[in-house]
Amino acid sequence: MSYILSFIVAFGVTFIAGQILVPLLRKWKAGQSIREDGPTWHMSKQGTPTMGGLMFILGIGVAIVTAGWEEIQRGNFIYLFVYLFALVFGAIGFVDDFQKLRHHANEGLTALQKFLLQLAAAVAFTVLLRNYGYLTPSLYIPFFNVELAMPWVVYMIFAAFVMVATVNAVNLTDGIDGLASSVTFVVMMGFMFIASLLGNTTMAPSSMWRCLPGSTAAT
Repeated sequence: MSYILSFIVAFGVTFIAGQILVPLLRKWKAGQSIREDGPTWHMSKQGTPTMGGLMFILGIGVAIVTAGWEEIQRGNFIYLFVYLFALVFGAIGFVDDFQKLRHHANEGLTALQKFLLQLAAAVAFTVLLRNYGYLTPSLYIPFFNVELAMPWVVYMIFAAFVMVATVNAVNLTDGIDGLASSVTFVVMMGFMFIASLLGNTTMAPSSMWRCLPGSTAAT
């Protein structure tokens, strides 16, 4: 039931916030600038409101408090930690978009600046999870049902690499054709289904929240 509630709350808050935020962004002329050396059909995206991820961050935050309040009261803060991680990456994206709008160009932060900020956030996240006991240095290999015990340093480097690589893969998908939301919807529905079958009460709700179109832009 909490899965359905989290989806309804996140969708409702995001939809309402979008009705307010998108017109404001258009009024403030906070539109996306398109690189001239890209495909010509990308020019149709010129002026698309940027920083729209703010409404998804808001929707997910309200859903966490609404559907996950009981877990938080029991001392399970994993939802808040994941949300904090999304907020940090959202802040990086906000700074990048702000720089683009400020200079009226498609270039915001440099690739190196974004990579270092994302890497620092991923490392801090893994350290936080380890200190609170939410992380173990075991790499599970699906289909073979094998777990590989890894040294903590190696595991945390690997985990940080996966996080940064995943975030940038989504950004590349979104930048190519703007269909990151549809791709993510299919993947997260699969994660939610598997988590529900396994009785994983931590992964299933978070997957449900990310089924919102564009929610990956926050993460």
